[in-house]
Amino acid sequence: MASKCKKLGYAMVLILGTSNAFAANIRAVTELFSPFQMYDASGSLTGCATELVRQLVQETGDSLTIDVMPWSLAYQYAVSTPGTFIFSIGRNEQREPLFHWIGNIARENLYFWTLSNSGIAKGEDILAFRDYRIAVVKDATTHQYLSNQGFQNLYLMSSTESNIDESSRVRMLLKGRADIMIASSDHMQNAIASLGMPERSLQVVYRAKELDTNLNFAISAPADEQMVAEYQIAFQQLNAPKKIQQCVNQWQ
Repeated sequence: MASKCKKLGYAMVLILGTSNAFAANIRAVTELFSPFQMYDASGSLTGCATELVRQLVQETGDSLTIDVMPWSLAYQYAVSTPGTFIFSIGRNEQREPLFHWIGNIARENLYFWTLSNSGIAKGEDILAFRDYRIAVVKDATTHQYLSNQGFQNLYLMSSTESNIDESSRVRMLLKGRADIMIASSDHMQNAIASLGMPERSLQVVYRAKELDTNLNFAISAPADEQMVAEYQIAFQQLNAPKKIQQCVNQWQ
Protein backbone atom coordinates (compact mmCIF):
# COMPACT_ATOMS: atom_id res chain seq x y z
CA MET A 1 0.00 0.00 0.00
CA ALA A 2 2.82 2.41 0.85
CA SER A 3 4.43 1.98 -2.56
CA LYS A 4 1.07 2.53 -4.25
CA CYS A 5 0.53 5.73 -2.32
CA LYS A 6 3.99 6.98 -3.27
CA LYS A 7 3.21 6.26 -6.90
CA LEU A 8 0.01 8.25 -6.58
CA GLY A 9 1.98 11.26 -5.41
CA TYR A 10 4.60 10.92 -8.11
CA ALA A 11 1.97 10.49 -10.79
CA MET A 12 0.34 13.81 -9.95
CA VAL A 13 3.44 16.00 -9.63
CA LEU A 14 3.26 19.03 -11.90
CA ILE A 15 5.34 22.18 -12.22
CA LEU A 16 3.01 25.13 -11.88
CA GLY A 17 3.67 28.77 -11.26
CA THR A 18 0.95 31.35 -11.32
CA SER A 19 0.01 33.96 -8.77
CA ASN A 20 -3.28 35.55 -7.86
CA ALA A 21 -3.41 38.96 -6.25
CA PHE A 22 -6.88 38.11 -4.93
CA ALA A 23 -6.06 34.72 -3.42
CA ALA A 24 -8.87 33.00 -1.56
CA ASN A 25 -8.87 30.32 1.10
CA ILE A 26 -10.72 27.39 -0.47
CA ARG A 27 -12.64 25.04 1.86
CA ALA A 28 -12.97 21.58 0.31
CA VAL A 29 -14.89 18.58 1.61
CA THR A 30 -14.53 14.98 0.53
CA GLU A 31 -14.89 11.35 1.61
CA LEU A 32 -12.48 8.42 1.56
CA PHE A 33 -12.79 6.65 -1.78
CA SER A 34 -9.72 4.89 -3.17
CA PRO A 35 -7.85 5.69 -5.33
CA PHE A 36 -9.32 9.18 -5.58
CA GLN A 37 -9.20 10.11 -1.88
CA MET A 38 -7.25 7.97 0.59
CA TYR A 39 -4.74 8.04 3.43
CA ASP A 40 -1.16 6.94 2.85
CA ALA A 41 0.93 4.84 5.25
CA SER A 42 1.83 7.93 7.29
CA GLY A 43 -1.82 8.96 7.68
CA SER A 44 -1.64 11.88 5.23
CA LEU A 45 -4.46 12.50 2.80
CA THR A 46 -3.53 11.68 -0.78
CA GLY A 47 -5.13 10.07 -3.83
CA CYS A 48 -5.56 10.84 -7.50
CA ALA A 49 -8.31 13.44 -7.06
CA THR A 50 -6.84 14.93 -3.89
CA GLU A 51 -3.48 15.67 -5.52
CA LEU A 52 -5.16 17.17 -8.57
CA VAL A 53 -7.30 19.46 -6.39
CA ARG A 54 -4.13 20.66 -4.72
CA GLN A 55 -2.59 21.35 -8.10
CA LEU A 56 -5.66 23.28 -9.23
CA VAL A 57 -5.56 25.46 -6.13
CA GLN A 58 -1.83 26.03 -6.61
CA GLU A 59 -2.49 26.99 -10.24
CA THR A 60 -5.01 29.66 -9.23
CA GLY A 61 -2.87 30.97 -6.39
CA ASP A 62 -5.41 30.20 -3.67
CA SER A 63 -4.89 28.33 -0.39
CA LEU A 64 -6.66 25.11 0.49
CA THR A 65 -8.18 23.35 3.48
CA ILE A 66 -9.55 19.82 2.95
CA ASP A 67 -11.89 18.16 5.44
CA VAL A 68 -12.58 14.41 5.20
CA MET A 69 -15.94 13.19 6.45
CA PRO A 70 -18.64 10.64 5.64
CA TRP A 71 -20.21 11.41 2.27
CA SER A 72 -23.60 12.53 3.61
CA LEU A 73 -21.99 15.09 5.91
CA ALA A 74 -19.71 16.34 3.13
CA TYR A 75 -22.61 16.66 0.71
CA GLN A 76 -24.93 18.40 3.17
CA TYR A 77 -22.17 20.80 4.24
CA ALA A 78 -21.45 21.77 0.63
CA VAL A 79 -25.13 22.23 -0.23
CA SER A 80 -25.67 24.46 2.82
CA THR A 81 -22.38 26.41 2.46
CA PRO A 82 -22.08 28.22 -0.88
CA GLY A 83 -18.64 28.32 -2.43
CA THR A 84 -17.49 24.99 -0.97
CA PHE A 85 -15.32 22.79 -3.17
CA ILE A 86 -16.45 19.14 -3.16
CA PHE A 87 -14.92 16.07 -4.75
CA SER A 88 -15.31 13.48 -6.17
CA ILE A 89 -19.02 14.04 -6.70
CA GLY A 90 -21.37 12.21 -9.04
CA ARG A 91 -23.42 14.43 -11.33
CA ASN A 92 -27.15 13.91 -11.82
CA GLU A 93 -30.27 15.92 -12.60
CA GLN A 94 -31.12 16.42 -8.94
CA ARG A 95 -27.73 17.97 -8.21
CA GLU A 96 -27.36 19.99 -11.40
CA PRO A 97 -28.61 23.37 -10.08
CA LEU A 98 -26.90 22.98 -6.70
CA PHE A 99 -23.32 23.17 -7.98
CA HIS A 100 -21.00 24.83 -10.44
CA TRP A 101 -19.36 21.93 -12.28
CA ILE A 102 -15.60 22.36 -12.67
CA GLY A 103 -14.87 19.19 -14.60
CA ASN A 104 -15.37 15.47 -15.01
CA ILE A 105 -12.51 13.28 -13.79
CA ALA A 106 -13.73 9.69 -14.19
CA ARG A 107 -16.62 7.45 -15.17
CA GLU A 108 -18.06 4.88 -12.76
CA ASN A 109 -19.76 1.82 -14.23
CA LEU A 110 -21.70 0.11 -11.46
CA TYR A 111 -22.95 -3.41 -10.72
CA PHE A 112 -25.11 -5.15 -8.13
CA TRP A 113 -22.97 -7.65 -6.18
CA THR A 114 -24.13 -10.43 -3.87
CA LEU A 115 -22.51 -13.31 -2.05
CA SER A 116 -22.37 -16.27 -4.43
CA ASN A 117 -24.33 -18.41 -1.96
CA SER A 118 -27.05 -15.80 -1.44
CA GLY A 119 -29.55 -17.51 -3.73
CA ILE A 120 -30.29 -14.21 -5.48
CA ALA A 121 -30.81 -14.77 -9.20
CA LYS A 122 -29.41 -12.58 -11.94
CA GLY A 123 -31.87 -10.17 -13.49
CA GLU A 124 -32.30 -7.89 -16.49
CA ASP A 125 -34.54 -5.30 -14.81
CA ILE A 126 -33.54 -3.20 -11.81
CA LEU A 127 -37.08 -3.48 -10.43
CA ALA A 128 -36.51 -7.22 -9.94
CA PHE A 129 -34.32 -6.32 -6.95
CA ARG A 130 -36.69 -3.90 -5.24
CA ASP A 131 -37.50 -6.27 -2.36
CA TYR A 132 -33.86 -6.96 -1.44
CA ARG A 133 -31.85 -4.99 1.08
CA ILE A 134 -29.57 -2.88 -1.10
CA ALA A 135 -26.73 -1.08 0.67
CA VAL A 136 -26.30 2.57 -0.28
CA VAL A 137 -24.38 5.56 0.99
CA LYS A 138 -26.75 8.25 2.23
CA ASP A 139 -27.08 11.12 -0.27
CA ALA A 140 -24.99 9.30 -2.89
CA THR A 141 -26.31 9.27 -6.46
CA THR A 142 -27.25 5.60 -5.97
CA HIS A 143 -29.33 6.47 -2.90
CA GLN A 144 -31.00 9.37 -4.69
CA TYR A 145 -31.87 7.35 -7.78
CA LEU A 146 -33.19 4.27 -6.00
CA SER A 147 -35.24 6.36 -3.56
CA ASN A 148 -36.79 8.25 -6.48
CA GLN A 149 -37.66 4.92 -8.10
CA GLY A 150 -39.60 3.78 -5.04
CA PHE A 151 -37.02 1.44 -3.48
CA GLN A 152 -37.93 1.38 0.21
CA ASN A 153 -35.80 -1.50 1.51
CA LEU A 154 -32.51 0.38 1.30
CA TYR A 155 -29.80 -0.17 3.90
CA LEU A 156 -28.07 3.12 4.70
CA MET A 157 -24.49 2.29 5.52
CA SER A 158 -22.81 3.68 8.61
CA SER A 159 -19.63 5.76 8.28
CA THR A 160 -17.50 2.73 9.21
CA GLU A 161 -19.10 0.72 6.43
CA SER A 162 -19.05 3.34 3.70
CA ASN A 163 -16.17 5.69 4.45
CA ILE A 164 -13.15 3.38 4.50
CA ASP A 165 -12.90 1.16 1.43
CA GLU A 166 -14.85 -1.40 -0.52
CA SER A 167 -13.61 -4.26 1.68
CA SER A 168 -15.61 -2.83 4.59
CA ARG A 169 -18.72 -3.08 2.41
CA VAL A 170 -17.99 -6.72 1.60
CA ARG A 171 -17.80 -7.42 5.32
CA MET A 172 -21.25 -5.88 5.61
CA LEU A 173 -22.56 -8.54 3.21
CA LEU A 174 -20.77 -11.26 5.14
CA LYS A 175 -22.46 -10.07 8.35
CA GLY A 176 -25.88 -10.25 6.69
CA ARG A 177 -26.70 -6.57 7.04
CA ALA A 178 -27.60 -6.26 3.36
CA ASP A 179 -28.25 -8.55 0.42
CA ILE A 180 -26.74 -6.43 -2.35
CA MET A 181 -23.94 -3.90 -2.58
CA ILE A 182 -23.16 -1.56 -5.46
CA ALA A 183 -19.63 -1.16 -6.81
CA SER A 184 -17.52 -1.01 -9.94
CA SER A 185 -15.68 -4.15 -11.01
CA ASP A 186 -12.25 -2.62 -10.32
CA HIS A 187 -13.16 -1.66 -6.76
CA MET A 188 -14.71 -5.04 -6.08
CA GLN A 189 -11.73 -6.97 -7.41
CA ASN A 190 -9.42 -4.97 -5.17
CA ALA A 191 -11.70 -5.50 -2.18
CA ILE A 192 -11.84 -9.27 -2.70
CA ALA A 193 -8.05 -9.40 -3.08
CA SER A 194 -7.47 -7.33 0.08
CA LEU A 195 -9.66 -9.71 2.09
CA GLY A 196 -7.93 -12.79 0.69
CA MET A 197 -11.23 -14.17 -0.59
CA PRO A 198 -11.64 -16.31 -3.71
CA GLU A 199 -13.00 -14.33 -6.66
CA ARG A 200 -15.97 -16.65 -6.84
CA SER A 201 -17.09 -15.55 -3.36
CA LEU A 202 -19.13 -12.74 -4.90
CA GLN A 203 -21.17 -12.54 -8.06
CA VAL A 204 -22.69 -9.88 -10.28
CA VAL A 205 -26.46 -10.17 -10.49
CA TYR A 206 -27.18 -6.96 -12.37
CA ARG A 207 -25.34 -4.43 -14.55
CA ALA A 208 -26.79 -1.23 -13.10
CA LYS A 209 -26.41 1.13 -16.06
CA GLU A 210 -29.05 3.41 -14.56
CA LEU A 211 -26.64 4.15 -11.70
CA ASP A 212 -23.53 4.88 -13.79
CA THR A 213 -22.18 8.33 -13.05
CA ASN A 214 -19.41 10.76 -13.92
CA LEU A 215 -17.27 11.82 -10.97
CA ASN A 216 -16.60 15.54 -10.85
CA PHE A 217 -14.98 18.44 -9.10
CA ALA A 218 -17.65 20.99 -8.17
CA ILE A 219 -18.24 24.18 -6.21
CA SER A 220 -21.53 24.61 -4.39
CA ALA A 221 -23.79 27.37 -5.69
CA PRO A 222 -23.99 30.26 -5.57
CA ALA A 223 -20.29 31.07 -5.92
CA ASP A 224 -18.23 33.87 -7.40
CA GLU A 225 -18.50 33.54 -11.18
CA GLN A 226 -14.90 34.65 -11.78
CA MET A 227 -13.58 32.07 -9.33
CA VAL A 228 -15.63 29.33 -10.96
CA ALA A 229 -14.36 30.33 -14.41
CA GLU A 230 -10.74 30.34 -13.20
CA TYR A 231 -11.05 26.80 -11.88
CA GLN A 232 -12.78 25.58 -15.01
CA ILE A 233 -9.97 27.02 -17.13
CA ALA A 234 -7.27 25.60 -14.84
CA PHE A 235 -8.96 22.19 -15.01
CA GLN A 236 -8.80 22.24 -18.79
CA GLN A 237 -5.21 23.50 -18.89
CA LEU A 238 -4.06 20.69 -16.61
CA ASN A 239 -5.71 18.08 -18.84
CA ALA A 240 -7.18 16.74 -15.62
CA PRO A 241 -9.00 13.60 -16.88
CA LYS A 242 -5.83 12.27 -18.52
CA LYS A 243 -3.76 12.84 -15.38
CA ILE A 244 -6.40 11.17 -13.23
CA GLN A 245 -6.48 8.13 -15.52
CA GLN A 246 -2.67 7.83 -15.45
CA CYS A 247 -2.79 7.91 -11.66
CA VAL A 248 -5.60 5.35 -11.45
CA ASN A 249 -3.69 3.03 -13.79
CA GLN A 250 -0.73 3.08 -11.40
CA TRP A 251 -3.01 2.29 -8.46
CA GLN A 252 -4.41 -0.73 -10.27
